Amino acid sequence: KMAELLPHRPEPAFQQGRLLNKQRKWELAEKPLRRALRARPDFARAANSLGIALSQQGKFEESISWFQQAIQVQPSFGEAVFNWGLVLAGQGQDEAAKTKYQAAVEADPNYVPAHARLGQIHAAAEQWDLAREHYLAISELQPTNADAALNLGVLYAKQIDDQPTRYLPLAIEQFEKVLR
Repeated sequence: KMAELLPHRPEPAFQQGRLLNKQRKWELAEKPLRRALRARPDFARAANSLGIALSQQGKFEESISWFQQAIQVQPSFGEAVFNWGLVLAGQGQDEAAKTKYQAAVEADPNYVPAHARLGQIHAAAEQWDLAREHYLAISELQPTNADAALNLGVLYAKQIDDQPTRYLPLAIEQFEKVLR
């Protein structure tokens, strides 16, 4: 209703589009997000949300252009960089996606989803030190994040054969943290 009453204001249209995205109503989200961006072309969060709606409709090139616009307006917008990486990963461009996830962490060191994705990628490649770096970053940013503790516990458990006296206590500590 606010978007109807205040068509010249970008925030209500953005909120409408954002909520439609959360409901996975991608096509319906597109119109209010475009309206928000017409009212305020430098609205980085609206550009990011439009990129999400478009990517979910398979409009990958256009979605990337909106992520790029969001980043141009707000270079520290790690979420937009990360979303660009998700689109690339969805197209099978894993190395390019990994580069974007790393760029997301560089743009915003506090952006947890990028740390989580990089931790998963490095753990899958058995690059334990790199994976640990990202899981520890999540633990520092969100001390009660059970997923980060679980991932650290699994990471340490996978290294027990190499150095049992070092990694067994660390794994147990993380698993106990998960249980707490």
